[in-house]
Amino acid sequence: MTTFKSPGRHAYYYSIPVEWIKRLLSQGKDIQLTAQTELPFWDAPFEKRPFFMQAYDASREEQWSRLKEIATLWLKNEPQSNEALFTDAIARFELKDFEAAKKELSDVVKKNPRHAQAQLYLLKLAKLNHDDNATHAIETLLSQLDESLLKEAQ
Repeated sequence: MTTFKSPGRHAYYYSIPVEWIKRLLSQGKDIQLTAQTELPFWDAPFEKRPFFMQAYDASREEQWSRLKEIATLWLKNEPQSNEALFTDAIARFELKDFEAAKKELSDVVKKNPRHAQAQLYLLKLAKLNHDDNATHAIETLLSQLDESLLKEAQ
């Protein structure tokens, strides 16, 4: 169940599993709602927001050094997070550390070959390196995953 989304064309959608809701409802107990005593996490001060929200803001504002700092902390706290690794790869790409970005993006797509955004950045790297074979292969894959991303890359 979608709970909220980030603003913008390349919005991220956040959700909770329907199974959680079904499990809660199947308990047969009265569900009591309580008044919230704290601000929701999206209204918290920047440094107290979840890493994904901090990263989104830094990326949207093209603060690549700040994005790198956030990604480093995120990876330290969640070393298995594919999205933390992807965020670090974006920061490295935008900071022109192309070799490290390519390695991290390759690791991201090994875990999730359908990660369209990672494939887009790999496409950008292939074009920078004039690697026609990789460019063609990634364009073919992106045409199946997300045609709008492919058009954005051209």
